[in-house]
Amino acid sequence: MAENGKGSFTKRKSTKKNTTTKRSSQSKSRTVKSKSRKQSSNTKSQRNRSSKSEKKTYLKVGVGILSVCVILILTTFFVLPTLKRILKDDVSVVSSEKPVVVNTKPEQTLQQQPLKEKKQPQPAKTEEKPKPVETSKIVAPKKTAQVSKTVTKNDVTAKPEKPVPPVPHKGVLVFVFDDAGHNLKQLQAFLDLPFNCVIAVLPGRAHSAEAARRIRDAGKEVILHQPMQAIDESVNPGYGALKPEMTREEVIQTLKANIAEIAPIAGLNNHEGSLITENKTFMKIVLEVAREEGIYFLDSRTTAKTVVPSVAKEMGMVIWERAVFLDNIKEKTAMKTQIERGFKIAEKNGYAILIGHVFTTELAELLTQMYPDIKAAGFSLATISEVANGL
Repeated sequence: MAENGKGSFTKRKSTKKNTTTKRSSQSKSRTVKSKSRKQSSNTKSQRNRSSKSEKKTYLKVGVGILSVCVILILTTFFVLPTLKRILKDDVSVVSSEKPVVVNTKPEQTLQQQPLKEKKQPQPAKTEEKPKPVETSKIVAPKKTAQVSKTVTKNDVTAKPEKPVPPVPHKGVLVFVFDDAGHNLKQLQAFLDLPFNCVIAVLPGRAHSAEAARRIRDAGKEVILHQPMQAIDESVNPGYGALKPEMTREEVIQTLKANIAEIAPIAGLNNHEGSLITENKTFMKIVLEVAREEGIYFLDSRTTAKTVVPSVAKEMGMVIWERAVFLDNIKEKTAMKTQIERGFKIAEKNGYAILIGHVFTTELAELLTQMYPDIKAAGFSLATISEVANGL
């Protein structure tokens, strides 16, 4: 029994020891686990902190780059243009001395005697208007208006200029230049004229076809300068002329051959021809050919007894008549007088046809000089076809 009791006691002790060892081992394992957990949590927190700090640095770098871009954009598109404008305005203000001087005087008088100006009557109505030459020299009117903010209503420079009313249209001038086909150099001066005109080419000359081509290329109107017999039969009208001894068939054949040589053309007029244009039979044939070819006839009126208007009326045709010869006297003063005669006729009838010759180079020079004044006077320049079509 005693041995049994000792055995049971020893067993209890061993079991107690086992349980204590188990507990201690469990507690140790727990502490190890808790330490490992703490370490893992610490590492995680450190990682989170490092990632957050990295994000912050990236964000700061991104914001910095963005701000630099914004500054560059603002500098390029706003600051630099503004500086350029300011520099230009400063230069224009320095260069425009007269506007600054004119505008600073009323500022000084306003500052020194503001009350006296109110009491005195306004002098605006009695002041002389400034000359156009002075106002045209103002380089930067907008800038001067900004500088003199205190300019009064009496200041003439502050008032906007009234628009110039358009010049009323007075009429149309048609310039016709005869005798092309001889000399291409002389012709060039008329091809260079700054307005549209009519140039009449003689048939059968050395440069007839080439002259017609150049006239068309220059945008001018080509017509046939048809030679016809003059009353003075000693005057030779030249190749391709219509003569009183011709039959009807010969007249038609000659006209059509001359037209074909320089075609296409808009019309024809007579070279010399005082004898033929007084003959109803001849002129009826000429007008019939013109109507058949679809071209107009211009009567140069080399004789006061011309029958062209009456024959055309009988045939129901519209013809055109010369109003002024320009270069019977080949001096610029005399030719200018003839041009001014054309002004009066155009103003009265709506248009005037003025005839000169391509060998008068002084006429081309005069017309080039007068062209701006002719337009400023209210006259337009056109061809016969343009007048016929109502411009």
